[in-house]
Parts: sequence; structure tokens; C-alpha cells
Amino acid sequence: MAEFKEKRLVYYGRNDWSTPSSIERCQSIVKSIEGNFPSGVNEAIELDQCRKIIEEFEEAFDERDRASLRPAIAKAYGFVSTELRERGLTNLYRDVELQYRSPFWDLLESSRATTKLSDIDLDNLLKENPHLLWTLLQKKIIVDEFGSVLINALANNPRIAAELIIEEFGSAKNSMSSIFLPKKLSHKQIDNIMFTYLASSDANLNHVHVLACWPTSAKNYYSPAPKVRVAAQRKERELGESLFTGSNSVQYGVGVSFDNEQLPCLDISGTPAEPIFIYGTKWLLEYHDHATILNNFIYVFQFVNQHGLLCMPANERLVSTLLRALGMQAKDEYAVHDHLFFVHNCRCVATTRGYENLLAQKEASIEGAIDWYFNEYIKQEFGIHGFSVAMPSLGSTFLEKCKAIGPEIERVLKAFTLFVSEGEIDDSVFPFMTFNDFERIPSLLSQKYACPGPLFDAYASPLFSDQPLLSAPIDCEMDHEDAYSLFSTTNTSFNDYYEFQQRDLRQLIDVGLLEVMDDGAIKPTFSADLLRKVWNEGALTPYSLPDFIRQPIDNLVAQNCLKYTDSLLTPAESDYMSYIFNNRRFSNALALRNTYDHASSFIRNPNDSQFVNDYYVLLTAMISLTLKINDELVRWSRNDISMDIIDWPLTGEKWKGLSRALESRPDLTHTLPGQ
Repeated sequence: MAEFKEKRLVYYGRNDWSTPSSIERCQSIVKSIEGNFPSGVNEAIELDQCRKIIEEFEEAFDERDRASLRPAIAKAYGFVSTELRERGLTNLYRDVELQYRSPFWDLLESSRATTKLSDIDLDNLLKENPHLLWTLLQKKIIVDEFGSVLINALANNPRIAAELIIEEFGSAKNSMSSIFLPKKLSHKQIDNIMFTYLASSDANLNHVHVLACWPTSAKNYYSPAPKVRVAAQRKERELGESLFTGSNSVQYGVGVSFDNEQLPCLDISGTPAEPIFIYGTKWLLEYHDHATILNNFIYVFQFVNQHGLLCMPANERLVSTLLRALGMQAKDEYAVHDHLFFVHNCRCVATTRGYENLLAQKEASIEGAIDWYFNEYIKQEFGIHGFSVAMPSLGSTFLEKCKAIGPEIERVLKAFTLFVSEGEIDDSVFPFMTFNDFERIPSLLSQKYACPGPLFDAYASPLFSDQPLLSAPIDCEMDHEDAYSLFSTTNTSFNDYYEFQQRDLRQLIDVGLLEVMDDGAIKPTFSADLLRKVWNEGALTPYSLPDFIRQPIDNLVAQNCLKYTDSLLTPAESDYMSYIFNNRRFSNALALRNTYDHASSFIRNPNDSQFVNDYYVLLTAMISLTLKINDELVRWSRNDISMDIIDWPLTGEKWKGLSRALESRPDLTHTLPGQ
């Protein structure tokens, strides 16, 4: 049985931490080469690894080293060719030590011994070692020469083949594929492999998930047939239900309740893992004019925070490193695994649905309020002509509503885009406009948002990530969520860190995110506070902040930590809308506009629960866009919109207590809507 010998030389690349010791090992080998060297296949592989290191690090070796290696390399190449001829590939491979299973093929390639291999040799080896498929598919010369053998091996090992293809081409863990598929391997043959894999008891939920939401960017390598995608989606549901029915699963959820007895508009109950948001119906039923209905989504339901940023978008940066490491995501996948996204998005959709049903008691509706806003209010309040909308009628089926609301969202956004770019809305231009990218909706406000810039993660991650080196100084016994909280709550100094950590500290001090106080303690600066807001919320809104804050924001922009954008939505908000609306950006997008525009489902019942849910997701998106447009028009026009203040309690005691608790933990304030 093959062994693993840790002292053997393996070259992992120039930037690997093992490079210095690898150079030393190589120098020792070339100085001790004997006449009978190599005496076995592993010594031959080690010599080939020496060759790679000497070619990469010429300055570390003199001419005598290179002269000693040349004849030894020639002998190694001759040795492996002779062994292949006399013993055969399978027998020779059995002698290869574990650390050399991949470098063995480098030796065959560099010695040109691959020309001596036959289909029978490779077929016999793969029957005994099917796990070699991943290694062999990395060698283009072998893939090109032995494509038929590899295709048969893939078909005969569907679990290995399916997971290899899914992980290499569809998984977000790989920015670039490292394997080559045989040219004659058709998509239909891969489909058959996937069907066999999905029908087996070996199917893994992580891989099935990636196949179910196969990314568009991977379709050049493999484009699953529709039946494969459907089978994967069904298998994902089956495996998910089986996995999470056990008592060891971690559960979390969110609830929305409308309480007839509660006087305050908003309160909360439940647990942190399963909060229940409670809305008092006394206010909601007493005041139900169009303006109040829309204002309730700001002040009561808190779809936006005090700076007009939507609360629903996912924030990948707030997902713990542990959760990111668990499981597997497809490339271009929207971060639905973000717990806060689940809480806020579900809360908002459930709130929309519950509020709509409540308003029906007063013969009012959210759709009616949106109709009024775009057809009447904008013209009356801002003097802007050309906005129009025809929201779905209350008597329509939910299927009809799903079909109708998508075009109305586009109509509103086209009108807004025209007004920003042309100063007027000419509806005759609408037929010539295309809409598919929420990022391109312009803003009336210059430098509306300050968002993550090119160097944002380089500067922000050391401070706010849950896995930074700076949160673990020497002999630190306290548990801190991140380095920012460590510096904020302790008197940590330079001397508390190792030298390699001090380099990172100096960089953060140089860019003005940390400062050294008179007593030597390191503290975050105001610029770090601003950067942390962007980390948590996705953007700053300079237009809503005092003038004295603009200068530090400008400095962060000049350092490429942040960048200004002139768009209606922040990047996070546009991503969220794209996830809801179309499949332009995300492999797991709901793509509801495309779904109903292209008749993508069989109709059993036009009021099916799926249509009901989809409609309220789209209606929530329409409400959110209405709030964003209104906020922009108010600030652009500088109109001081007067509001009738009514003496009515907004929040209950539990909500106030939660607010006070979160204010004492500034690193958690982003979890509370409206903060």
C-alpha cells in the first residue's frame, strides 16, 4: 500500500509558504545525487520536482547544481519509460507514494512517456482508481489523446463524474475551471450522468443545489437539459426535507401579526431566532387614505431606514465565515443564505399581504394608493407630467395580477429614467426603450450614494470581518466579534501584536481608519465608523447627512475605499430587485417578470398559492420602488412635505427595550429595521 512521506519534495508554486523549505530540500538533493539515482519511481518524480524549482528560482542554484541535475533528469525520464513498458501503468502507479499521485502525471508529461500509454493501460488504471478522473482531466494532453477512455470512465462512475463537473464548473468556490472535458463528451451524455446521479442514494445536497440553479456563466461547459434542472430541483427539496426534519437542525424564522387590541403601531415578541413583528390594527384601520397607506410602509412597517435605504437586500459581508464555509453555492448566486435577508424579506412580503387583507375591510388597497401616487400625486405635488400606472384590479385572479404588475414596474422606471435624462416624459419614446438592468436607473441627485470602492474589502475586512488577524492579539483572552469592537472596547496597543500583524495596523493607520492615542491605545477613527456603516448597510447617503461628514466621505472616495454612484438604487438594492425581477445577474433568481412574461408554468388554479406568494413579492418590490422614487423627488425638489402629526404611540415597550439594547451594541444595530 502506498505511503505518504512528508519529507519528499513537492513544489506547490512560488507563493506557497513551503517554498523556502522546498528550495532547501532541492539544494540538498542535487548535492547528493549518486550514480544509481533514481532507484524508483518516487525518486524519479522528486527529481522532476527539483527541475521545476530550479527553473523557477534560478538565483538560488549555481551551475554545478544544474549540471548535476541534467543527467539525473535524463535517467529519470528513461527510467519511467522503461518501467511503463516492462511493468505497465497500473503496476507502476501502485508504487507511487500518496504525495506524488498528481506529480506522477507531470513526470509522464515532461518525459513524454504519455506517448507510450495505450487506451487499455489507462482504462485498467481507471477501473482500479476511478478517483483519478479529477487529476487526469487537468492534463490536456491526456484528455486530447484518451478522450474516449475518459468518457467511458465518467459514465461508469456517475457520482464522481457528476460531483466533479458540478463543483468545477458550477460552484462559486472555483473562479476558474482547472479541468478539461473531452471534446466528444456531449451535453446529452452529461445529462445521462446527472440523471443517474440524481436517482442514486449517493446524491449530495450541496451538489444537487448547484445543479438546480445552474449558473449562466457555466453553460459553455455544460448546459443542463430542462428535465435535469427539474429533477435536480425535486431532489433538492427531497434531500432538504430529509435533512432538516431531524432534531439536530438549527431553526429560525420570522412572524408577522396584526393585533386588534394593541394600541402602538409597532411592537415585537418572540425570540432573536424567531422574532414576531406585531402591528396594531387600530391605527391602520382608523387612517387609510392613500398618503397614509404609503407613509405606513416608511414609519410603521419600516421598509426603509431613516436614510431611505431598503431593509430587504442581502448582505454577503454579514454572513459568518462558518456559514460561508458550510455547503456550496452556485456561481453568480444571490445570497439567500443571509439570515438577515431571510428575516427582513419575509417580514416585508408578509406585511404587504397582511396589510392588503386588512385594508380590504375599509374597501381600500395598496394598489389604489400606488395608482393615486403616480397618476395624481406626482403631478400635483411636484408638477411632473407623464407618470402613469395601471395597477392590477382587486377582482383579478392572482395569475392575472402577476402578469399585469411586471409591465407596470417597467412603465414607472422608464418614466423616471426619461425624466432624469431628458427633463420630461415623452411616452412615445417608451416603445424604443428596453429595461433589464436596475443598476442603470439614473438619479436626480449628484453623488447620491457612497458605496464600496475597489479597495473597500482590503481596508474594511481587517476591521469588520469575523475572521481577521487583528481581532486576535497576543494573549487576548476576551472574545470580540471583530477587530473594530476590540479597538473600541479595549486599550489594545502596538506591542500587543506580532510583527506581521503590525504591518496591517500601520496600513490602517496610514489610511486614517485607526489612530494611536496619547496613551498608546489604538482606536477607530470617524472614517472607520463611516466605513462600518457601509459594511453593515451597503451604502452611505451623503445627501441625507450633515455637511461636516462629507469631507471624510470624500477622503475615503479619494483612497478608493468608497465610490460615488449616481443611481436611483444602491448596488445592493439593484441586486435585490434583479433577483426578484429577472435572471440577468443571478443563477438562483426568482425572475418573476420573466416567469410570467414567458408563460413558464402550467396553470392548475389561477389563484394557486404560488401565484399568491409571487404577487406579493412583486407588489413589495413595487412599493419599495415607489418609496425610493418619492424620496428622491422630495429631496430633488426640496419640497418640505407637511405631515399632520397625530398623537398616537408608534412603538410598544418591547420594541423600545430592544432598541435600547441594540444601541448599547452598535455592531448589531443593523439587525433592527429603521435604525
